[in-house]
Amino acid sequence: YGIEDSVIFYGQQDDVSKFYLGADLFLFPSISEGLGNVIIESQLYNTPVVCSNIRVHYEALSPEQHSNMINLFSVINTGDKILKIIDNELSDQIIKSSREFVINRFDVKKMSNKLISSYNTITNMYRK
Repeated sequence: YGIEDSVIFYGQQDDVSKFYLGADLFLFPSISEGLGNVIIESQLYNTPVVCSNIRVHYEALSPEQHSNMINLFSVINTGDKILKIIDNELSDQIIKSSREFVINRFDVKKMSNKLISSYNTITNMYRK
């Protein structure tokens, strides 16, 4: 396809933080996803996200960035969202709040405690 001159293939990487930190934005035009961990990781590294508007991405992407979601079948829409970020129209405050969103919502300890609490609720219902 002739992309060899424009794209570098790094292969398997153990530490991808350098890629997030060096990126102007993260484009994720997925049609189907389980959760979208890469969206969560991008926000953790303060990398603005442009992603498809599938249901699961609404869970992973901070509400402040929902306006960056794209219709997969609209090239113009995708280009406009990318240009908006490249032209620095996404404020530093939105990027910071996106990081806070990830830390608050996807913290392993908090998620584990919620899961344990749910299990306790369910098991207590059957003990009565």
